[in-house]
Amino acid sequence: MISKIEKALKEYWGYDEFLPLQKQAITSVVNSRDSLVVLPTGGGKSLCYQAPAAVLPGIVIVVSPLISLMKDQVDSLNECGLAAGRIDSSLSKAEADNVFEMVQNDKLKILYVSPERLVQDRFINYFQKKDVSLFAIDEAHCVSMWGHDFRPEYRQLARIREAFPKVPIHTCTATANQQVRDDIAYQLKLDKPDVFVGSFDRGNLVYHVAPAGDVDRQIVETLDRYKGDSGIIYCITRKDVDHTAAFLNAKGYKALPYHAGMGDHLRKLNQDMFINDKVDIIVATIAFGMGIDKSNVRFVIHAGMPKSIENYQQESGRAGRDGLQSHCYLFHSGKNYQLWKFLIGKAEAGAKAAGLGKLSRMYDFCNSNRCRHQSLVNYFGQKYDKSNCKACDVCLGESFEHIPKPAERVKKTSAAISDVDEGLFEALRRKRKSIATAKGVPAFVVFSDATLADMVGKRPSRPGAFMQVKGVGLQKHKQYSKQFLATIKRYCNDNGLDMDL
Repeated sequence: MISKIEKALKEYWGYDEFLPLQKQAITSVVNSRDSLVVLPTGGGKSLCYQAPAAVLPGIVIVVSPLISLMKDQVDSLNECGLAAGRIDSSLSKAEADNVFEMVQNDKLKILYVSPERLVQDRFINYFQKKDVSLFAIDEAHCVSMWGHDFRPEYRQLARIREAFPKVPIHTCTATANQQVRDDIAYQLKLDKPDVFVGSFDRGNLVYHVAPAGDVDRQIVETLDRYKGDSGIIYCITRKDVDHTAAFLNAKGYKALPYHAGMGDHLRKLNQDMFINDKVDIIVATIAFGMGIDKSNVRFVIHAGMPKSIENYQQESGRAGRDGLQSHCYLFHSGKNYQLWKFLIGKAEAGAKAAGLGKLSRMYDFCNSNRCRHQSLVNYFGQKYDKSNCKACDVCLGESFEHIPKPAERVKKTSAAISDVDEGLFEALRRKRKSIATAKGVPAFVVFSDATLADMVGKRPSRPGAFMQVKGVGLQKHKQYSKQFLATIKRYCNDNGLDMDL
């Protein structure tokens, strides 16, 4: 079974090998064992249940808390050639009926649903008559009140074990300490789960932390390094989001706001504009989850201090999901601390004590002169062996008062290949965008920045060589090899470059 999954990994996703802990987690799924997987954003959590779905006999049901996240993943899976669907409130009756017809005819390998939907009696009764091979619970930290994003509806998922006692449950999250992991296992009634905890270090992220001065100016100075790149700016309040978005647009940037005070339609529209690269920047509240699967976010700016290190790790971790070097900026002040202290003080006693403890650790992180990578890894109970990460303000010797403006803008592909040819990379980005626009899907669904970077490094001239590019599976090879090979050949001929490196 594992060899079949390894074959599927290449066929659907275009990868020759697993990332750390993926094979172990997949082996647990294949052996019908409950499991709990903690991998950082970009560590490949989704593949731990998606890859087995390609070869397991029945259907894999995935619980996800956000519609936008479900849509991105379903689009990506279908683009790879793996039949996936979703049931959520955004679908019309005809669309939902079509999904259920595919399920009824055993034409779907993966189905995404919300936790509220899954625990409905009607839903449970229907799937008790189907061949369900696995339940996968994404964002599993939402089960625990000790997590940073507790959602009461997640507690109801314990019904899965009662209704499907023989079906294994796979849980995954990017942020869960020992207390949260124990609570997940307890609340969901997992049966002696195999637990896999990856490294919390995101080596491709460069952290910059500085006191807030003129935050508007600091944001603009930062944005000037990333012209044409996708990025997220987090603010603490809705008022700050609206101000920052308006200020940036007045300065000529393409930015849209995103917060819970906006209507559902407008919020969804703005998020779709960002996901589909129609705007470069989304400005969002820290407290409101974005739930995006966008892999080509090159920078994240926090215009205020988050309320916990868990929040910071998850929000900053939305940068560089494709493995390429990306930058995370945090501008903090004592006012941020006081505001969060006031807001957390309104919670009930237990949550208040836990929240204030997390806030204190976040404040210490901001005002420390310790390596940021070391601080984050240590916080989650792991050791960090490097004496100098060469990827944070402390180790790079940046001024504590401000982040210096570099002489040139950041290169998008610097972490993936050496001797970067930015011209070819941009030509491939333009080709990708035209294809994505025509198909009505996000650009990263066609190919990730990392895959484009590998094309730049290899400069393939023929279909067989194109198939060797990381992230090119059979389905995408059939759809796109001619177009991308033509773009590469044209650029190389115009610039006198060798091919098939």
